[in-house]
Amino acid sequence: MKTIIILFLFPMVAISILQPLGKANDGGFVFVCLSKTARKYHKYENCRGLLKCTHEVKKLSMNDVDTLRFSACKMCY
Repeated sequence: MKTIIILFLFPMVAISILQPLGKANDGGFVFVCLSKTARKYHKYENCRGLLKCTHEVKKLSMNDVDTLRFSACKMCY
């Protein structure tokens, strides 16, 4: 019985631990790098993919991002 409980709880604990520790997305806003070559939007301000940005990072609404060239980052979505 203990094994079943442990196997059931392990995925939930692992998911909560592996989530990025960055600033959580507050509603319909995402973070983007304003580089000419940037193509992704990010849920967290300190996403590993966004930390590589050497340009300005801007917080935009999802409505603005949908009309631009950006797609979701696979690391934080």
